[in-house]
Amino acid sequence: MEGKIKQLFAQIFDFSTENNCTDISMENVDKWDSLTHMELIVNIEEAFDVKFEPEEMIKMVTYQEIIGLLKEKGVLWISKEKTS
Repeated sequence: MEGKIKQLFAQIFDFSTENNCTDISMENVDKWDSLTHMELIVNIEEAFDVKFEPEEMIKMVTYQEIIGLLKEKGVLWISKEKTS
C-alpha cells in the first residue's frame, strides 16, 4: 500500500520513489498547485477505490493528511516498520 501511494506522488510530482514522502506538502513541492492537487486526488480515488468529500479534499495538502484520510476510509495501511 505504501508503495502504491509513493508511486502516485512520484508520478504526479515527477520525483523518485526513493524520496522520503512523509514530509511532502503543498508548501514544499513546487509542482503541487491546484491542478496537480486535483490530479492527485482523482488518482488516489481510482487507485484505492475511495471518494473524498470537498471538505476532505481541502485538507489533503500533506502526505500525512492523505494517509490519515485513507485510513479513516478503511484503506488497509501497512508501513515498512510494521512489516519488518
